[in-house]
Amino acid sequence: MNPKQLEDSIFEAVSDAIGREWTIEEKQLIENDSELLSSPKRMAQ
Repeated sequence: MNPKQLEDSIFEAVSDAIGREWTIEEKQLIENDSELLSSPKRMAQ
């Protein structure tokens, strides 16, 4: 599984969990903020 496939499957899993799709803006925000992806604690706040 390459990094892009992994990222897509993470987005899918979270979409299922929250019961809706990601918006383009949300995906771009997360992709632009690599710190967010490497720091789960910040996401949990």
